[in-house]
Amino acid sequence: MTIRKLNHHEKKEVLDLSAYSFQFHLSEEEETNVLEKMKPEYTWVHEHTDGEIAAKLNILPLETYIGGRLMKMGGIAGVATWPEFRRGGYVKALLLHAFTEMKDAGQVISFLHPFSVPFYRKFGYELFGRELHVTLEREQLPKDRPYAGKIRRVKQEDAPVQLAAVYEQWAKNYSGTLKRSDDWWQNSVFRRKKGAIVAYTSDDQVTGYMIYEVKDKTMTIKEWIWLTPDARDGLISFIRNHDSMAQRYTMTVAPQSGLPYLLDDAKVKQELSSYFMARIIDLENFLSVYPFELTGRDGVIPLHIIDDNCPWNQGTFLLAVKNGALSVKKAPVKEGSRCAHPPKRGIHASIGTLSGLMMQAESFELYVTEKLIEGDEESISFFKSILPRQKPFIYDFF
Repeated sequence: MTIRKLNHHEKKEVLDLSAYSFQFHLSEEEETNVLEKMKPEYTWVHEHTDGEIAAKLNILPLETYIGGRLMKMGGIAGVATWPEFRRGGYVKALLLHAFTEMKDAGQVISFLHPFSVPFYRKFGYELFGRELHVTLEREQLPKDRPYAGKIRRVKQEDAPVQLAAVYEQWAKNYSGTLKRSDDWWQNSVFRRKKGAIVAYTSDDQVTGYMIYEVKDKTMTIKEWIWLTPDARDGLISFIRNHDSMAQRYTMTVAPQSGLPYLLDDAKVKQELSSYFMARIIDLENFLSVYPFELTGRDGVIPLHIIDDNCPWNQGTFLLAVKNGALSVKKAPVKEGSRCAHPPKRGIHASIGTLSGLMMQAESFELYVTEKLIEGDEESISFFKSILPRQKPFIYDFF
């Protein structure tokens, strides 16, 4: 059995596997378009003994903002196996192979959208991003609000140039947001979020935008970004101006956006759903580029990490803070040494728990109270003091 990259002539075969596994159907035109844009170099396949493709996954070379800092990220997508080969260890083998490939490519962290949270937790992934879905009825629409700018329509082909700057500025305020290329805008964002686009401008600067659709008396807002309260209020007024066309208004926003609290009638339907998972791929390099907030306190924090799937992450990492600078070093394992009891000093965690913690998926206190991380009081206090406050969220899908 062999794990290898997809060959060009096999694109139709893996597309059929995806269509079967994810239960979708493409027209002949759609299929041709997908095959033309498919990049075999992103797809890894696992052969059965007879050479037949049994399973596959994609590793997308992406970048993500974490605490305002850009990091290389491997996006795992399109994981699929033919039913006759399921539970045969094919996906496990592909994932373990993918971890090595991502590390070699300098991708310090990986994201995926799980079909099963328990399944991917076994491989060190942990939930980090939630989506907030807000639904208003027509009578709950906010009153008109004064605003200084203006709203204009944007053609899809012009959108990446016109919206990229405002998106990037907004994205840096969250952890987990993607850096979007022109290709990603056109072939991912607009392919999945079909509809009209409007931008809010003030003093000739775009400070907000919205991707939306009005259909069957419902206005669905698929992406809504604003940099200023004025831009938000201008786009709220734009929503209100659809009151003769729609009875219901649904929007997907970041849980930390301030909605629905900032609406006139905040007693609206809210649905908070788990969304993406994250996993640290290369812990030493991840910690080296992580945006710690160093407060002037010096010291060393030993991190004792369990990672059953990436041996390079297994062991003790020393975070040394001195004179406002941080260094990371993996402690060498002494040959022939054995420790009957875990070290008392430092912090103990699994790679999955640490991945969620570094994205601040939950409060630091929850990790401590539930003993998801354990350690001496001084190390825990020091570590907490250098973690930046973050807002985990991702507006994309893959």
